Amino acid sequence: MKIIAHISIVSDNNGKSHVYSQPSKEYETNMIPTKEMKFEDPALGDSKAIVNIIINPDEEYYFIYLGEEKYKTDEACVKRLAVFKDFGWKVV
Repeated sequence: MKIIAHISIVSDNNGKSHVYSQPSKEYETNMIPTKEMKFEDPALGDSKAIVNIIINPDEEYYFIYLGEEKYKTDEACVKRLAVFKDFGWKVV
């Protein structure tokens, strides 16, 4: 089955938070993800716990949400998003 990993990059500038981007990446695997299982990808740096899982058996995928990464400026978000794109993540 396919796993679609998803993460939110959040700009938290002076207490005004907004989602800057939500990159995702698809993987083919026979593993079944579980909540709080650790997920690794070079773009993430350290492994991240899976926060939420949505299963769609009709389309044969697991959608996993890896939470948020918060940054103080939009410029920092731009740089972080570039790292995700370098490792094959796409913007939804």
